[in-house]
Amino acid sequence: TLPRDIALVAFAGPLANGILIVLSALAFNLVPVVPDAVQEPFAKMLAISIGVNTVLGCFNLIPLPPLDGSKILMVIAPKPIGKFIYELERYGMFLIIGILLLMPYISQVLGYNPLAVFFASAIENVLHLVQPLMKLHCISIRSEACGNLLQ
Repeated sequence: TLPRDIALVAFAGPLANGILIVLSALAFNLVPVVPDAVQEPFAKMLAISIGVNTVLGCFNLIPLPPLDGSKILMVIAPKPIGKFIYELERYGMFLIIGILLLMPYISQVLGYNPLAVFFASAIENVLHLVQPLMKLHCISIRSEACGNLLQ
């Protein structure tokens, strides 16, 4: 398998997450036309879809094996770094589990949870990017369903 093909396959997952984020943002334009009884659950479902897909896409792009970000980095990085990442692949799952298990202690030492800050920042930035697609109908109808989701 060619390295370029590996990177393209690795990028497919986060790209799918990005497409789902855009589709969810566009679907926000349907909130005003659905029956009043389902506006709030519909808007919440779309906001959750944007949040979950943002977290999944960003998590998958972290350059730690076996995540897709490591495969992309392996292809674009200089050969010694790519080789190191390739060698690290067999220990990747242990690295991820170890980091997740150590996160409460890391958070205590730092005084904040770096993963939570990373993902909250990612969600905030993605929402900022996709708000023009939403046409901000939620703000114009001032429904409780949307008011909190876009702030």
